Amino acid sequence: MANQVSFDRWAVFEQAFRQTAKPEHAAGLDDLKRKLVQYFCGNGAGSSGHEVDITLTPAQSKNGAGYRFVFVLYMVRGRPVIHYRGCPDLERAKDAATQRPPTPRRRNPRNPRKSQKPQWPKMAGLLLLLLGAVSLWAFSLGGGDEMEAATEPTREPPAGFPAFTVEANVTELTDTGYLKLVNRTRSAATPTDPAQLVEVWEDIPVRAIYITLRETAATAVIALFAAAEQAGHTDLFVASGFRSEDEQQNIYQNAVDRAYVLPPGHSEHQLGLAVDILSSGNQSTGGMAGTPEAAWLAEHAPAFGLLLSYPYEKQNITGVAYEPWHFRYVGRVHAWYMGRQNFVLEEYINYLQRVGGTTTTFDGRTYYILYQQPEGGTILVPEGLDFQVSSANTGGYIVTAWR
Repeated sequence: MANQVSFDRWAVFEQAFRQTAKPEHAAGLDDLKRKLVQYFCGNGAGSSGHEVDITLTPAQSKNGAGYRFVFVLYMVRGRPVIHYRGCPDLERAKDAATQRPPTPRRRNPRNPRKSQKPQWPKMAGLLLLLLGAVSLWAFSLGGGDEMEAATEPTREPPAGFPAFTVEANVTELTDTGYLKLVNRTRSAATPTDPAQLVEVWEDIPVRAIYITLRETAATAVIALFAAAEQAGHTDLFVASGFRSEDEQQNIYQNAVDRAYVLPPGHSEHQLGLAVDILSSGNQSTGGMAGTPEAAWLAEHAPAFGLLLSYPYEKQNITGVAYEPWHFRYVGRVHAWYMGRQNFVLEEYINYLQRVGGTTTTFDGRTYYILYQQPEGGTILVPEGLDFQVSSANTGGYIVTAWR
């Protein structure tokens, strides 16, 4: 089938791409064409009307702006035709050069004819009052309201733990970053190494061909999509994965509502562990709320190590509006435990700080999860057990051991 593919308006795309891309990226047009053919026809992902983007990041463009080039697959007399639909970013720039742009207006999603002022501050205040009346929890880690600080953790593990007796220098340990807290008040600090990122377009439907994730997260998302397909949710696709600092800056600067967007350096997407999942029937993020797909993902993602980062009822803790499409890889045992306790990551880390650690049985293994503050640059790790270490981005580390 792939050798029968034809392209429509490819010359128009070439001209637009060469106009915007740096020379070293514009030289790869033949490779782009090959990948488009393989994506649409090589792995069965394509069906008539299916769209995919080629994204040119700010770092790859001549003028430091991001560009999205949209392609759509059509079947013409039984043969596939890949049609270049256009570049919305170039079209907007052309419009802006010829006329004064209109003043943006916020629309009421329940009544599109009626403009409204941002409701996030009122909603956050109301949720804070409601949750404060029924909850005894207090958090200092949140991206939202600052509350009572957690108690100072001790170095010794809780009763019932195996011996954590080996002193290890934190600079010599492999930091997975799976539990690294990144929000409005805590930055990612160190950038993600591009060598840790893998493309996922050959395995699952994606909006843009060059969406990447860290390998462990990618494996989890691929497995989640396979389970979703078996459950009848066959129209899911990945809309966003890893973002560079420049990409996040561009999104933040152009955001209509920053209740949903974090500033550069503060987004989980920059860790390569977060993914936005939409469905072809609800291709805008706002369309996912209340859908069967969103409910299925929230319920089943923890089994694959992925957790909904921004639930509706936790907005005052996370500092981010409800995003039923945004999932973060934290590891299977942690996602399962947080899901069972109804924790977001801010709450989970605060809980571990307060109690020192916890033990649980999951998938036939016993896990020992210990929060430690380094002393002299070292933490204690177990002797004779497998373990992982993740910075919590709070000054402390979380050691996860199992047997």
